[in-house]
Amino acid sequence: MKKTIDLRFKKNGRPLTKEEDKRTARIEIRLTQKDKRKVKRLLKRSKYRSMSDMIREILLHEKFTVVEVDPTGSTMRMLLASRAKAIGINFNQVVKILNSRNIQSFTYKEREQLLNQVDIIQQILLKIHRNLF
Repeated sequence: MKKTIDLRFKKNGRPLTKEEDKRTARIEIRLTQKDKRKVKRLLKRSKYRSMSDMIREILLHEKFTVVEVDPTGSTMRMLLASRAKAIGINFNQVVKILNSRNIQSFTYKEREQLLNQVDIIQQILLKIHRNLF
């Protein structure tokens, strides 16, 4: 009696994998021992059978953010400039409020300290502005 062999299955009964579906490319990463333990804990609590399955699923199907680094730093300068501008606006609002209130309620020493602090903040903002542009 002759056995017929189905060429669509391996000897163990698993279906053959199409050539384009075979996972032959490798990616290696290095982790600290602490990070590796963390990944193993995640694996134990997950539905995945192997670390490869879990990492492949996360990388290919989970949502994550890609941040592109601007080599010229212009994006960072623009962000710093907008932050410095916001600080300057807030600073001006505080000064206006102080000027509209009864400044006589402060002692001479408190007024001098306040004015010194205002001068320091102005100088810092000017330095930031000069370094940005």
